Amino acid sequence: MSTSTFSPTIHVAIPGTVLKSTALFALDAKNAARTGKGSYLQQVCITSIRGTLYVVATDGNAMACFESNRQTVPDFEILMPAPTINAFKTSKANAEADWLFHIHPAVRDPQTTHVTEPAQVLVELPAGVSQSFEASTDKYPPFLRVIPPAEPEPMAPTYFDHRLLAKFVAAQKILGVSDKLHGVLDYLPQGNRGIRVGILVDPPMYWEFIGVVMPFKLGDTTGY
Repeated sequence: MSTSTFSPTIHVAIPGTVLKSTALFALDAKNAARTGKGSYLQQVCITSIRGTLYVVATDGNAMACFESNRQTVPDFEILMPAPTINAFKTSKANAEADWLFHIHPAVRDPQTTHVTEPAQVLVELPAGVSQSFEASTDKYPPFLRVIPPAEPEPMAPTYFDHRLLAKFVAAQKILGVSDKLHGVLDYLPQGNRGIRVGILVDPPMYWEFIGVVMPFKLGDTTGY
């Protein structure tokens, strides 16, 4: 028999541009079925870890991660389906405005840590629309482990799929990059690890963008 303790509702604000550009990197249903990868990769992870708020999505090959230290909230994690984010309609004038999340955290069994009651989330959009959803009980992979260091490492023969970079260009457009910089990205070589990808446009205030593209071995056909 499981027991639970009351957890107060957590309130966070996230710009719509951060959510929509991150959702581009989630795995679509077609590729999920073809590759057999977990359903959690079709979702956007919103989480607070030791005082830092993250919004992250990955298809297993390319990852987008936004982080912010502006809001101090308890540690939590919810997974939001990328199609839900893309289905939310906001006016162009409010494209960069914050979406307000009111999160009633999941209840976990104190002995097994298994979720006994999924998190309940209410989202308020700038246009006055609100929608609620029940968060997935899946556990997101430890994404911080795959972020390469900010300093380059010794080079080694490494191969990357250039088609993955199209997602970063699409994210630039959502974030409002000028035509002059559209498609201009910054790469930091990391030897045989993933490479950090920078987008040459300032993210919304108080948010930092970190992009990662993972390498593959020649002959690997599990990707794109």
